[in-house]
Amino acid sequence: MKDCIHVLCATDNNYLPYCGVMITSVFENNRMNNLCVHVLATDLTKVAKLSLIRIGEKYNRQVRVYDVGNDLTGFIPPTDASTLKDYITLATYNRIFTAEFLPQEIEKVIYLDCDLIVTASLEEWWETNMENHALGAVLDGGVSASYYPRLHLEPSKHLYFNAGVLLINLDYWRAHRVQQLCVDYIRRNKDGDGLLLHDQDTLNVVVKDCYLPLHLKYNVQPTFLLKEKYMRKFTPEPYWKQAQEAAMNPVVIHYCTDIKPWHRECNHPYKEEWLKYLELTEWRGMEISYKNSVFRRMWLNGVELLKDMLRLIPAVREAHPGKYGRLRILNEVSGQKSVKKT
Repeated sequence: MKDCIHVLCATDNNYLPYCGVMITSVFENNRMNNLCVHVLATDLTKVAKLSLIRIGEKYNRQVRVYDVGNDLTGFIPPTDASTLKDYITLATYNRIFTAEFLPQEIEKVIYLDCDLIVTASLEEWWETNMENHALGAVLDGGVSASYYPRLHLEPSKHLYFNAGVLLINLDYWRAHRVQQLCVDYIRRNKDGDGLLLHDQDTLNVVVKDCYLPLHLKYNVQPTFLLKEKYMRKFTPEPYWKQAQEAAMNPVVIHYCTDIKPWHRECNHPYKEEWLKYLELTEWRGMEISYKNSVFRRMWLNGVELLKDMLRLIPAVREAHPGKYGRLRILNEVSGQKSVKKT
């Protein structure tokens, strides 16, 4: 299996179509690579499992589905509405147990969330030297200064990363008991503020001194797509050039906000790219509906209108550019209909 690129994801029935789109994008852009996709399944129906396996058969590749059930509930916080965002489920925690679920002969794996697409070959990324590193990851584009003291991290030493896209060194995880360290951290912080972002917080603390920062192109988040002036407000200075490169030539596009490309109100510059891969799946033609009710959309539109009016005042505009500098997405990205290939 050493010559095979291994990709891992986790899903339940709620995210099945989006998982299918993600897997399809992987196969579409890696036709020349020997590749196997592993799916950690939380209570997937037999029909759902077969739909994922058929994607692999379509591309003459393997899709392996592992039943993990709800066995994690004994040592993770309760997954009710008061503790989880509505798009985070028990399946979110599965990546912590990767080394346990996958065969021992697999030495490393690329973990991908389901709310993303792959737009280029994974070969170069797969060949990254991971010696002495637990995982490779991209910085999180939406963190604030408050994240660091909350997790007892030092900004001068640690870089908070996004856990939706990872290159995991399974040999290191097994040798250094990373899974058990994560479980211990979760148990200790069930009732505190150390799990506001669930397993992402967990991983950032546990592997803070043994993770490898990756090029931003491997996890292109919305803040990297902002016009330069606003991108710099969310991105550390050493990564400004990388953010611009990643915006124009992404390998992985991550739709990591509440509004996803399967929502009608989504205005992500790469929404059409996601819809393109949707059309290649058996879920093509699925309804693209609004996430928010009509009354909430009216209220949100009113708030944004007020913000836009206030931005006419120069001092206010400079001080409050909006959460993502709304409508200030890179013109070069907004105007293109497909990802630039290299």
